[in-house]
Amino acid sequence: MSSLRDKIEALILGLELSSTRFADVIGVKRPIISHILTERNKPSLDIIQKIVERFPELEYNWIGDDQDLDPEVIRTIKENNDFSASARESNGSGTEAGEPEILHSQAEPKPGRVLTKVMFFYSDDTFKVYSPEAFS
Repeated sequence: MSSLRDKIEALILGLELSSTRFADVIGVKRPIISHILTERNKPSLDIIQKIVERFPELEYNWIGDDQDLDPEVIRTIKENNDFSASARESNGSGTEAGEPEILHSQAEPKPGRVLTKVMFFYSDDTFKVYSPEAFS
């Protein structure tokens, strides 16, 4: 029997996506998928619903403990979807794979705003937080 986390990981691997690309495809924040895969959090009902909404071929029975993820269903999903970077651009994202998306409002602070912390996220799912006091 596979856990729900294992099934999500198998789906991501079967679709040949990175965890961040998978998060983008189903419309959730990237850390959510990372936290599920590292077992920091369990998948919520909202995440399951987003996966099934995006890939209706799965239906809801794939979440059951006695159900394995059907490789044929993964193959069908892969055939029915284009997960390439060019497809992402045509969806309006405008960023290449691996290129961080920074919105204008994120890049330049508005008057009166003060920087309180900066976070760096590393590929091994660790992070470091810096605050202005650390540089004083």
